[in-house]
Amino acid sequence: MIGFTYGRFFMLKLQLLSLFTAGSLLLHPLTAAAADAGETVALTPPDKMPAVAGVVSLVFDRDLNGTIFEIYRIQPEGEFLYYTYRVTLCDGLTVDCPLWEGEYRLVLSCVCGDSAERRERRCHFSISDPDNDLSFDQSHLIYEFHADPEAELDTSDGTDFVNDQRTLTAEFDYHLAQPAFFLGDLDGDQNANAADAALILMAAAEGGAGAATGLTSLAEEEADINGDQVINSVDAAELLLYAAANAAGNFSGDLLDYVRAGADRAENATVTTEIDN
Repeated sequence: MIGFTYGRFFMLKLQLLSLFTAGSLLLHPLTAAAADAGETVALTPPDKMPAVAGVVSLVFDRDLNGTIFEIYRIQPEGEFLYYTYRVTLCDGLTVDCPLWEGEYRLVLSCVCGDSAERRERRCHFSISDPDNDLSFDQSHLIYEFHADPEAELDTSDGTDFVNDQRTLTAEFDYHLAQPAFFLGDLDGDQNANAADAALILMAAAEGGAGAATGLTSLAEEEADINGDQVINSVDAAELLLYAAANAAGNFSGDLLDYVRAGADRAENATVTTEIDN
């Protein structure tokens, strides 16, 4: 619990009131590109990769926003980073990572609901090229990740099969024992409202003063409403706009849906302006 004086609480109320009353004049300040539901992102292979022998597909549901992954190639000289990616404001995302034959390590940096620290999860996998022709479609590993708030331990199951005696495909389904991401819900009541906006402003004040925000790593991701990796009054304003629209019956989805819809409106407006010009 973050402690504060009555004077700070009074100023906080004034900030919230000013943000709320000015909400109708604010544009949606979205700086992070939100992925469409079920979108697939194909990463560009590293420059030093001579040819790809397969691909690993990482599939994240919307409960795992805030997750960062890294893929390292394991060589005699050490481990070398090939890919890194941050899952942000997504409603289901598949990231395809082309790789050439060899041994690799996947590292997931996941948020925690009870600590400001992140939790790392690691797994080892290999990409093989059975007929050694350096073709793209030889190995395909698919890792699906889901947040499971009720689980005490990570669980997984997987299957692999050979197609036409040469194409290796393996599918793994991981249930990670961690809280589900809920954008804007800092107090954990399954709602994003003015109380959460107040917590965002308090965290922004703490962080702006050079101190820790006082939030868990999960709450820090949930407080970053526009996905720019900065917690400030802009995030609180966006949350209040959503709360007003939701209370008035003008928007029935959750805050993530609202932010993504705003990004779509902003993108369409930009395209229209370019055509008009």
